[in-house]
Amino acid sequence: QYDPELATVNETQDNGLQVGEYGPVQNGDMVDYLRISGLSTQFMLFNNDQVIEPARKAVAWVMDHEEIANSAYKGRVEPGYHMTPATLFPGGPEAAEEHARENYPYGYNESNIEEARLIMEEAGYSDDDPYEFEILNVEDTTYERISNDLRDRLSAAHIEVSIS
Repeated sequence: QYDPELATVNETQDNGLQVGEYGPVQNGDMVDYLRISGLSTQFMLFNNDQVIEPARKAVAWVMDHEEIANSAYKGRVEPGYHMTPATLFPGGPEAAEEHARENYPYGYNESNIEEARLIMEEAGYSDDDPYEFEILNVEDTTYERISNDLRDRLSAAHIEVSIS
């Protein structure tokens, strides 16, 4: 099982390739370690006819991209704020991060449950009358962890989430 604590990066090349060592592995050996950002993006889709805009915004406010990358994906991915992978973003990963930091409207690398709660209260929801929606997952423990975390955070913002 991958443990990010066992990875040592000795060099990062201009293209973002990280070179180093990993280990010790089960037999005690150290192995070569290479890492580069992938060319994929994972995201959450909503049926806009079934999930109201305030609830979609509340999800964005409570979702901490950095925490998801580090906990659910064990540090093997970079947090994403764009549909375009950072390595393909105009200007590269640094430009993607700068753009997200300056322009992402729902809090960069943070979770803001209070803002989510206020949005839902403005939409007329409360602890006594929460909004409800369902997250449909593929069978994957990573997605299950992310969904469970979102469900727990959203419960403080007057949203009840069921997961199937």
